[in-house]
Amino acid sequence: MSEFNIEVNFTDGNLTVSQQAVFADAAERWSEIIVEDLPDVGQIDDLLIDASAPFIDGNGGILGQAGPTAIRRFGSSLPYRGVM
Repeated sequence: MSEFNIEVNFTDGNLTVSQQAVFADAAERWSEIIVEDLPDVGQIDDLLIDASAPFIDGNGGILGQAGPTAIRRFGSSLPYRGVM
């Protein structure tokens, strides 16, 4: 069993229950693939993703975007927080 933990924080009410389930399933699957634990940063155990579905722009525009918002300063320089 993996010790890598991904927590998804839904920051707005725009994602349906089924969309939230897709995020949760993906986080669970990636936690199975990534098996090495990372040092906690504050209360974040490995990775926290803030997920939302804001209106970005009109039809034919951006489908979505994601990226890190905070990176570990010591050791790996891997992100510990991000947005989707």
